Amino acid sequence: MPTIIGVHSDTMYGSRTGLAHIRAITHLSALLGCETTWDAVEAAIVRRQGEEYNKWIQRCLSGIDSVLVDDCLGDAEKFEPYNHLDIFTRSPSKRIICIEEVAAKCIDLACVAYSEPTEAFSRAIKNFIGAIEKRLDDPAVAGFKSIISLRTELAISPAINVELLQQVFQRILNDKNLGNLDALTGFGHAPLNDYFLHILASLIQNDEGGHKKPIQFDTGVGGHDRPLTASSPAHLQEFIRTYPDVPIVILHAGYPFTRETGYLAAMYGNVYADMGGVFPLLSRNGQEEVVRHILELTPVSKILWSTDGYYLPETYLLAVDQVRNALQAVLSDYVCNGDLTWAQATQIVKDILFNNANTVYNLRLELRPLAVSPGIDHHASGKENVAILTRFLKDKEEPCLLRDISPTGEYRLHPDFRSLRVGPRNGHITVMADFKEKDGSAVKLCPRSLLKSTLERGANRGLEFTLGFEVELVLFRRTNETKYEPLDGDGHAWSASRAMDHEASIDVLEDAMKQLDAAGIYIEMVHAESANGQYEIVLPKAPALEAVDTLLYARDVVSNCATTKGFRMTLHPKPYAMSCGTAAHVHMSISSSNGSDEKVWKPFYAGVLKHLRAIAAFTYSNITSYDRVQDGCWAGGTWVAWGTQNRETPLRKIEGSHWELKCIDGLANPYLALSAVLLAGMQGVADKEELVWGDCIEDPALLSSSERQRLNVQARLPR
Repeated sequence: MPTIIGVHSDTMYGSRTGLAHIRAITHLSALLGCETTWDAVEAAIVRRQGEEYNKWIQRCLSGIDSVLVDDCLGDAEKFEPYNHLDIFTRSPSKRIICIEEVAAKCIDLACVAYSEPTEAFSRAIKNFIGAIEKRLDDPAVAGFKSIISLRTELAISPAINVELLQQVFQRILNDKNLGNLDALTGFGHAPLNDYFLHILASLIQNDEGGHKKPIQFDTGVGGHDRPLTASSPAHLQEFIRTYPDVPIVILHAGYPFTRETGYLAAMYGNVYADMGGVFPLLSRNGQEEVVRHILELTPVSKILWSTDGYYLPETYLLAVDQVRNALQAVLSDYVCNGDLTWAQATQIVKDILFNNANTVYNLRLELRPLAVSPGIDHHASGKENVAILTRFLKDKEEPCLLRDISPTGEYRLHPDFRSLRVGPRNGHITVMADFKEKDGSAVKLCPRSLLKSTLERGANRGLEFTLGFEVELVLFRRTNETKYEPLDGDGHAWSASRAMDHEASIDVLEDAMKQLDAAGIYIEMVHAESANGQYEIVLPKAPALEAVDTLLYARDVVSNCATTKGFRMTLHPKPYAMSCGTAAHVHMSISSSNGSDEKVWKPFYAGVLKHLRAIAAFTYSNITSYDRVQDGCWAGGTWVAWGTQNRETPLRKIEGSHWELKCIDGLANPYLALSAVLLAGMQGVADKEELVWGDCIEDPALLSSSERQRLNVQARLPR
């Protein structure tokens, strides 16, 4: 999607107590794997800058096809050249020329060359015209930008008073001659600002080169030192009428004058509404309202979007993710209410995020389609429905049917595009989905919907959760279509470096790591486990639903890499009778503000322990799962207990509300399993359940019956 950089460094995040700021910190902390605080996020970003910063920039700019870079940021020598971003995007960057910067340089040069005001003024105008004509012919320049709203006002005077212009210029020249080098700081001289804009518009209007390059106008937010009403795009109406052949792009949706922006774009053929800037400046509801207000009257072909990213790569990431969420929320409502079909909604997204900017800026980019694959069933088996994207966009009015539940009726599969990622193989994308009834309501049997409703219930009680999964797996070599054999070689042991030298690790795991990294999943650690061919991949922590989605996607990526290279990946809990089994441990934290309170997390884990035997039906969902459940094997053991840093108990306390659940394996459906765990914990909080189990710091199986009784370790997991 083409995007444009602007500058609002003093207002982009707003107060640290604002919803937009809190949302941004929550999002970034999940990606960076740190605590949900500004200081933690800042420190994590500093670490990224000191390590592989380009990889982080690549992640932040993922999904962006081309960047349009304006030069309104100040001294160009302090920044990378505009085309520096080419290494992170699929298509070359283009320039947006700031008119006020060009005019200021032209005046500076003229004042140095001439001491007589009339001559200096004439030379400044000639310099400016020459500079604009040069840029009109420059293919690297996509358009122009005016920040007049930050310098004087948007009400551009239609009449040119030459005498007044010369008086203003005389004052500038006098200041320059007196050594006042700051005379042009900000270049806020109303008659001159207006005059240079008229020159630019006239040159574009009369340009016979074919495509007419647009002028962007900063509007709305940003001019905090001027009356708010002065930044309304309505002031541009006369200028718009005067130059009907000059494309005008109103930036920032004109916020808070969004409806005025939409009106101008609807009423004038040369006006376009750009919804950048409000992402991530506004709260979620504010962003959705901006989209709704623009769509009230404005034709879709007149709507653009830009990140308004600047300085920091994180501003791009937040803007891209948040506009996707806003468009999904708004357009899904229109579809559910019958105002749009899915195909029409999809086309609107393509037009706003790509096609319209591609046309207005004459970028000549190609939108390259991919493919889509969703689904996982109750048995945690991936259900992949593959559709070529063009077909998906064409026939999206009819959702996919799920046929595995009942011979009568139907459930409809609704993709959640917030989970969309490229992969698990070339030419495909993965998106998680929810089963819904015809009326759009959730299906009670849908595992993912159950977890979503569980999290909503927790949020209503002031509880939010962060999860982090460990992907344990075993690789076998494929000998023919139906048979597999253990990996050859020796020396496979926990964290043994030579186990990572095996071709299976190099061909499968390293390839998978590259794909996961490209998808924005930053692996915290990969190491060998104890059994032959057994490895563990530690995924980053994330909000609960996102973490489960990421787990399933990561498994698919590794499995695909293994199959492609002649191996087979399995999550079998006990592939070798005499070796350690394979689990799917999950780290859990209560991430809401009350999560550090013992009065919250102790009852929570007391609830989990109270119902752990019943929870095992979901976490140990297969008879084979119980082959792994043994004492003395670091598998969590067989006793219902917890212990600080004790790997022989089903629940290992790490610090505060951060605990590890060890009694779960890869055969479990993680949506169902975590729903059971979280619901049990929430019930414990509601009931103020007492943590009657003592802190068991040894293997419960090695304790005497009296020692176990002292710790209230009495029950065992089902066998």
